[in-house]
Amino acid sequence: MKKNYPYIWGVQYYRAPTPERDSWNSDLKKIKEIGFNSVKFWVQWRWSHIQEDKFYFDDLDELMDLAQDYGLDVTLNIILDVAPVWLYEKYSDAKMILNDGTVVEPVAVQHRQIGGHPGPCYNHPGANEEKRKFLEKVFLHFKDHPALAMWDVWNEPELCYPQRFPVKTEKLACYCDNCRREFRVWLENKYKSIDRLNHVWGRNYSCWNDAEMPRSESVITDFVDWREFQGDSMTKDAKLRLELAHRYSPDKISYLHVVPNDLQVWNPVSCCSDDFDMAKNCDVFASTMTGSSYTPQLVLSAGRGKVCYNVESHINCGHISMHQRSLALKEVNRDLLPQIGMGIKGFMFWQYRAELLGTEAPCWGIVNPDGTDRSVTEAVRRFGAGLLPVSENLMKAFPQKAEIGIWKSRKNELFHYCGNKLDSVHAALENYSEILYRKSYRYSFVNSFMLENGELDDYKMIIMPCPYYLTEAEAEALNKWVADGGVLLAEAHLGGYNADTGRHSTKIPGMGLSELWNFREEMSCSSYHLDLQSEEGDCDVEIQNDDLRKALQESALAGGKFFPISYEGRNVIWGAWRYAELTGQIEMLGSLGDSRCSLGLTRIGQGMVYYAGTELGCGAEKDYTGLARLIDMIAAKAKVCSTLNCKSSDEMNVHVDALFSGDNDVPEFIVISNKDNQPAELELNILQDCHCAGIFSEMNLSMSTGCNNIEIPADFIDLFVVK
Repeated sequence: MKKNYPYIWGVQYYRAPTPERDSWNSDLKKIKEIGFNSVKFWVQWRWSHIQEDKFYFDDLDELMDLAQDYGLDVTLNIILDVAPVWLYEKYSDAKMILNDGTVVEPVAVQHRQIGGHPGPCYNHPGANEEKRKFLEKVFLHFKDHPALAMWDVWNEPELCYPQRFPVKTEKLACYCDNCRREFRVWLENKYKSIDRLNHVWGRNYSCWNDAEMPRSESVITDFVDWREFQGDSMTKDAKLRLELAHRYSPDKISYLHVVPNDLQVWNPVSCCSDDFDMAKNCDVFASTMTGSSYTPQLVLSAGRGKVCYNVESHINCGHISMHQRSLALKEVNRDLLPQIGMGIKGFMFWQYRAELLGTEAPCWGIVNPDGTDRSVTEAVRRFGAGLLPVSENLMKAFPQKAEIGIWKSRKNELFHYCGNKLDSVHAALENYSEILYRKSYRYSFVNSFMLENGELDDYKMIIMPCPYYLTEAEAEALNKWVADGGVLLAEAHLGGYNADTGRHSTKIPGMGLSELWNFREEMSCSSYHLDLQSEEGDCDVEIQNDDLRKALQESALAGGKFFPISYEGRNVIWGAWRYAELTGQIEMLGSLGDSRCSLGLTRIGQGMVYYAGTELGCGAEKDYTGLARLIDMIAAKAKVCSTLNCKSSDEMNVHVDALFSGDNDVPEFIVISNKDNQPAELELNILQDCHCAGIFSEMNLSMSTGCNNIEIPADFIDLFVVK
């Protein structure tokens, strides 16, 4: 590693104009006394670049000096989505334009109280040059300050905050002339010839200048290209920021931090921020997140081995309508320790002192608005006191490599938006992640690039939720990976849309997989058309397509969102949304209660394909136990092992993470969690002849050869040092 990456334990402090200057000295002194080692200050374009030829850094200079006095490392977070007033006077055409023609005027919002949000179009050359000038000025001004440790060059990248959520196609940005020009260049680079573009899009353009900016999601391929272009524009901007940081301040750590692409709020349609792409040029990677299993794994997966931080912990969130909760050490442990177990290497809280401006006030503070202690103040003091003495060793300890991959494709997500099914993909990804986490399997997310380029050698098992939109390169690589011994769990309509031809596949699995694997989907329909004749026949389904709604007005839908599949003659697993029967050379594992196969297994070369004619990940919303058992069965076939054997009343409430240093076979740290209201007996597969000391519980665990059973109290979590 070219830089010394520290364990961060800190707080966000200054988002001008608050906190006020009269609090700075006492606040930074107390931040150090609480036990924090880091603070973050914002460098805001509008605040610090008040005129085209005039810059203001006096406030930040004073804060940097105070941080140095108190021995606090500083991260400077550069905020460019608050453009100065003079920028729009100089470039009146720099504002974003929505699909419906609305011009996005600069605005002040709760998290950008000084105005100028969301900033100019990312494809405006004049605005981009002004951003470059400001960045260069900032880097040159602060690069040699001894308190400076890190640059955070982008806070939560997104295309246009006012249109973040809910996603409405007519409100998407940006449709300005600059985007039109750059989109045509992007298309030419991708398709090379106008004839190729015409074939895939189904058009008859004469030249590149004829190509239009897609305004409807209903044709699919052009819309996917359009949002891919906007995503690449964001990645291009991130690359510039990081390149400038590396050029002018090469001895400091440079990164940006994202909100993980969870598809509900931060999605590839309106936000256009791709976590995997954003991480590529960072020294380290970071995120805003809480202690769920899903979002930390998204960040760690996108980081692909980089040190990853949580630089905006939202455990302390609040609003004027709902003030923050009272947090003790127990709640802090519940949120932060799982992230440590997954591999996160440090935390910053949002934020130290509560805001006094806007609707976030008077909440989010580690202290009260007047600077006095809250319950969380003592909690983080105690947490830091336990964590920091082992932080140097924690920096060197990592989870073992993932054995299970969950496929997550930006293109596929854009496709599902076109079909009004983005929520379905989100539910599937989150449910698979939660089940694998609760079962203590080692897993991560893999994207289309990794699949296309055959970067799956470390994975024994791949899960593909809602895999409708596939490239030919992905299909070819997937077939090779399975034939070489991989075990695949794929849901309905795999490769049902060919991204390279812009056409629906005539046989599914698509792009030749049906012929290669000797089975196909038959009688495909919506689960709402199934004659379930049960309480599941709830047909209160929201149909957004007008033509479909009209066509179904006279129909008597007998099905519902969920339906049961019986497998192995004794288990039930829930399907959702889609139903397809599988025919051909495939072994039936599950059915809808008759002889028609809806869950099957086929062997391809040295590997296996488990194929479901439905969406099992979404079905887990109804009941996850059947899918959890199926995953256990498939994992056993793939020779994937959990880190524990659990004998508790509810094994899904017990979890163990292990962190290893170097090539050691014995972990240096473990995190054990029991969410059950009953004690749990565990058999740890990774520990023998060891003693484990709990940092916060002071609980001691001893294991000897042939006897590694331990009892974990109810409602328990702790970080253990293994000796």
